This record gives sequence, structure tokens and C-alpha cells, in this order.
Amino acid sequence: MSGLQPYFDVLLGRVRTKDQGVKEIVGGGGSSSIVGSTDWGTITGTLADQLDLEAALTLKANLTLFAGGNTGQVLTKDSNTDQDYSWQTPAPTTTGDSYQDYEKTSTYIYVGYENTDGSWYIYRRVIATNAREYATGATDYATNWTGRAGLTYS
Repeated sequence: MSGLQPYFDVLLGRVRTKDQGVKEIVGGGGSSSIVGSTDWGTITGTLADQLDLEAALTLKANLTLFAGGNTGQVLTKDSNTDQDYSWQTPAPTTTGDSYQDYEKTSTYIYVGYENTDGSWYIYRRVIATNAREYATGATDYATNWTGRAGLTYS
């Protein structure tokens, strides 16, 4: 192979014609490089002068909005207007129950709730059958959560 020059073609794109034929646009060839041979022009002016670019960027999500919020808050969509989101603290439930704990085992998913009056309930879903069961009590949520596997569910 001595004396042979490297040879390459670069596929720049494909164009589909009206008759559904595909034509390839190939650049390069020979041993010369095509890098730098294309004139892309220059972008001048302000962002406001780049109307198509500005329109595309405006449609992108404002990711800084998703930063923030506090524990217990949810991000809500406030209207049909783009970028109209805000962090909100959900109103307390009318029952006074509040979420406390969650555990997923190979058999069950447990979710614990405690009421402002000290009563509680633990929801258990059987993963294999999707059956939902509850255990309830009037006091001592923490002890019952610890012993949740031995509670009576119905």
C-alpha cells in the first residue's frame, strides 16, 4: 500500500425527491479535507434580531423554575400560558390525616397516615393481586408503624 494516498468521502446528508428517490450529498473525496471549506456565514446582531432562534428558545422550559420549593410543596401548572408554574403548599385534607411513612417489600406496599387527633391508619396493597387493605387505631402511630407486618388488615 505504499504510495497510496488516503481517500475519503463524507456523507453530508440525504434529500428525498418528489418521486421518493433519495439522493445523497457527499463532500470531500481525494486526500484533501473538507473541514473549513464550508462558509456558514456569521451571526451578527442581538438575540432579538434572531427571530427564529428566539422563538425556539422561548418554547424551551425554564429549568430554573424547577429548582426551589420546600418539603411538602408541589409544582403546579397555574394556567394554559407557557411557563406559568409555581410551587404551592397543598391544603390540609378535610380529615386531618397526613402522610407519615412508606415502605415497599416484595409482597406489600405500606403507606402510613396519622390524624391530628392521634388516630392513624396504615394502607397495605398486596402487590400480586392489587388488593387494598387497611389497619386503623386510635393512638400510638409510631409503635403500630414499626409493627405494621403483624397488624390485622381488612
